[in-house]
Amino acid sequence: MAGYDKFPEITEIQHGLILDFHAQYIYPKIPALNDYLRQKKMIVFSNDIRDLLIDRGYFSENIKTAPNPKIYFYFLKSLEKDFFQKKLSPKILIISDWGGNFQKIFRKIVLEIEKNRKRFKDWEISLILHPTEENVYEDLNLTKVKVFENHEVSLWGILSEAVCIIGINSTVLGEATYFGCFDIILKDKELEDQKYYIDWLCKGYSHKAMVPPEEFIEWFEINEQKIINHLSTKKEIMLKHYEKFLAKNRL
Repeated sequence: MAGYDKFPEITEIQHGLILDFHAQYIYPKIPALNDYLRQKKMIVFSNDIRDLLIDRGYFSENIKTAPNPKIYFYFLKSLEKDFFQKKLSPKILIISDWGGNFQKIFRKIVLEIEKNRKRFKDWEISLILHPTEENVYEDLNLTKVKVFENHEVSLWGILSEAVCIIGINSTVLGEATYFGCFDIILKDKELEDQKYYIDWLCKGYSHKAMVPPEEFIEWFEINEQKIINHLSTKKEIMLKHYEKFLAKNRL
């Protein structure tokens, strides 16, 4: 609703990821829906989404593309002027999700990290709960992983400093690509379309890996130095986006 005063002609501004099976946006091609699609106007965040909607019956003149304002705003807000001069320490962000098999997987990973805390002695590890998620970690007496409710910390501030992010299905995995984070995606055997979803979410982003949860510790031992070395790549990616967003901000 807040967008209507600035964009009165827009029916909707994209609020999350849109895939080709989302019933909220993808409708059967039947005559009864033609009038609705003819009038439905949207601002979306990528040409891929625009092409998808047009292919599913939306009118090309009604679908506009603009950068994701959430990324743009919080990216600039989270960076200090001297950010690119300071040395970043090894930090991992676990971004939790709610529903399905997710909580069971994250709990297992957290316990594995705690069990192997010596392996992670040089790492700062944070877990941010989903906004609707209950904190089920309070009784675990964690010493290595710090658990935060969503409102307690700045997600964007942590993304700016984290060298990698661990997740399963969260849209934050896509948002983290702007911050140059290495995406570690934990495989969920119960999520049949997970790879398709991640490939769409992180389209063209090569700094990621899908890892079975039961192999995470072993995988990390093998790839730890690779992830540490990714810090320089992270800064390069962030600087590119920072300059682009800053230029846009000056317009």
